[in-house]
Amino acid sequence: MKEQLRLLNTSNPQWRLDERTCERGRAGISKAREALARAGEARLGVSRAEAQHSTAA
Repeated sequence: MKEQLRLLNTSNPQWRLDERTCERGRAGISKAREALARAGEARLGVSRAEAQHSTAA
């Protein structure tokens, strides 16, 4: 570890994401979660309700 990135000072951030960017990010996360759920269903051979139930605990 010769080189390490410095942490940003976040105590007073000068930037902020606009609402459109936040919405697109949330939509992307939602799509990724759906894809992961479908992949898990296919791998396990179970329905979505069964897959969600087994991970809810």
